[in-house]
Amino acid sequence: MKKYEMVEVEWIDITHLTSVPDIEYVKEQKFLHFKNVGYLIYEDKEMTSIAFSYVIYDEDKVNPTDKFRDVLNIPNQMIVKITKLK
Repeated sequence: MKKYEMVEVEWIDITHLTSVPDIEYVKEQKFLHFKNVGYLIYEDKEMTSIAFSYVIYDEDKVNPTDKFRDVLNIPNQMIVKITKLK
């Protein structure tokens, strides 16, 4: 099994207004900044994927692929910074 690096990802989320705001209210909205810590399991030019946990032992060895839990896929355009953790 591959060893995955632990990373901290800082990223910006979108906002969605369900009310009927005027333009001044819309212009005042701020984006939320998040930090998530997880295992870096995938990266390409469009997205970065981190998992909060992964299976290290599975009794069913019929299909020996890596398995993950709680995967977060973040579009790279939304990422501010990725920090590798020790």
